Amino acid sequence: MKLAVAAVLLLSTGHLPVLGAADEIRARQDVAEDTEASGDDATGEALFLTPLIEEGKLDEAKSKSKVGTLGADKEVPGHSGYITVNPKYNSNLFFWFVPSLSDPDNAPVILWMQGGPGTTSMLGFFAENGPYILSPDGEEIRYREINWASRYSMLYVDQPVGTGFSFTEDEAGYARNQTDVGRDMLEFLQQFFTLFGELAENGLYLSGESYAGKYVPTVGATLHQNADTMRVKINFKGIAYGNGITDPINMMQLSDFIYPIGLISRSVAEYMSSAAREAAQHIRAGNTAAAFDVMDSLFFGIVTKEDTYFKNVTGYSYYYNYLTSTEPKGTRAYKVFLPKPRARRALHVGDKEFSITRDVVAGHFYDDFMRSAVPQFTEVLENGYKVLVYSGPLDMCVPTIMTENFLAHVAWTHADSWSHAVQQPWWSADGEQLYGYKKTFKNLNYVVVRNGGHELPLDQPEAMLELITAFVEDTEPFTDESTTSVE
Repeated sequence: MKLAVAAVLLLSTGHLPVLGAADEIRARQDVAEDTEASGDDATGEALFLTPLIEEGKLDEAKSKSKVGTLGADKEVPGHSGYITVNPKYNSNLFFWFVPSLSDPDNAPVILWMQGGPGTTSMLGFFAENGPYILSPDGEEIRYREINWASRYSMLYVDQPVGTGFSFTEDEAGYARNQTDVGRDMLEFLQQFFTLFGELAENGLYLSGESYAGKYVPTVGATLHQNADTMRVKINFKGIAYGNGITDPINMMQLSDFIYPIGLISRSVAEYMSSAAREAAQHIRAGNTAAAFDVMDSLFFGIVTKEDTYFKNVTGYSYYYNYLTSTEPKGTRAYKVFLPKPRARRALHVGDKEFSITRDVVAGHFYDDFMRSAVPQFTEVLENGYKVLVYSGPLDMCVPTIMTENFLAHVAWTHADSWSHAVQQPWWSADGEQLYGYKKTFKNLNYVVVRNGGHELPLDQPEAMLELITAFVEDTEPFTDESTTSVE
């Protein structure tokens, strides 16, 4: 059971977990003790905003959804609760919205989606770019000085249905593919921007990492396709995501990266390469489930009940930064903090389940995992929306060379010019630090961020805040004049 719990977290977070069975038991005991000490009703009730939105009671909805006191050294304003995306199955998505701390009236909205499939966006909130950070044991919450909400309005959503605090009351309510993801997020965003109508024109950017390399372009393409028929106009501007598994067939030759850094032998590399070719053959034959089985037992470890081949030959239980073989302490402290009554009460989730893992969500995406999201990516790109793909070169799960391979296979209008564009150094705004490398042509931007892995906002917070700021505000390295020269 411990391995099964661990496995599902791989691409969902960008990490294999350190949180073991003893930690899970301790977390549940902490919740029980907290509940007993605070009273049976300490969690409050879950807040469902859709009825208020449909009745036009927007001020009441905003008032009721204000995030309560969390006990931080600096409390940050926000809104949270549930939006019902499918009333037939009572399917509800949980969100936590933090208006910009510097310009809440005018700042663009950045939607953050975690990967998985099935990992809560609260991982990104607490471990990567949100305004709060937790102590390693999950007992204390404090303000994070470098956070994206310092400039932009940040919207964190637990999706697909069944992820994190999100839930459905019917098996048919779970998403099973990217079409379902796009449908549910389209409904969510229409209700969200009805509730916060004053923000609809500010600009919406979609962001995330890992398996969100499918979610992000999918939701973007869905917004484009429905732009003329939505109940509320949404000013969709572009997408930005990191180390995303957008195009599995062109992103599976992991040994091409892992062998040169010395973690595996030549014979192991040859075996891994052969397995990847086998998976590719399954994809071409339309058997994506078989392709997933091959790669899951080889490397990913999402549903396999045994240690992966890669873990057995390397000893690594953490694939997201090859400088460390185990997950950084405290990355999953949210699993201890969020189930506590004070957090439940403040976030308006009541007694709704927040699982340690979401095997059920990953299971529903069994056939989807090895399907490509390049058609959605290309649709967003070809229709002129801004696109940023960034990569941490220390990541072994979605290595930089695999991201470059995916981009090289995107058949868009400027594909030839893109293939000849020159990668250039990217420096910090003050010119003092070499942050990484950029390649850009027209509206497609690719950036390698030095000294970072799968979760770049965690590894390189300053560089990533500067990167997302430059992308949103069209400053270097993303000005019109910064288009990379062509060889």
